[in-house]
Amino acid sequence: MSKNNFNHNMFSKNLNDAYFEIIEQKRIDLDVRCQIETNVNDETVKVYLIKKNKIIKILTFKEGKKYYKSIGGK
Repeated sequence: MSKNNFNHNMFSKNLNDAYFEIIEQKRIDLDVRCQIETNVNDETVKVYLIKKNKIIKILTFKEGKKYYKSIGGK
């Protein structure tokens, strides 16, 4: 995707959804750390949930939807 086709509104929605998901995850478990990753080529936002220095879940916000992959841990 070129910079001219970058959808700022979708990026904003994905980032906002990721923010609220981080708040919810911290309510569930105060020991979890979160790392946000964005990409210059598209509107996708990823949130890595980390516990005891291991990634336990990856949340991907893409095209207004949330996808997750559980890695393990807890």
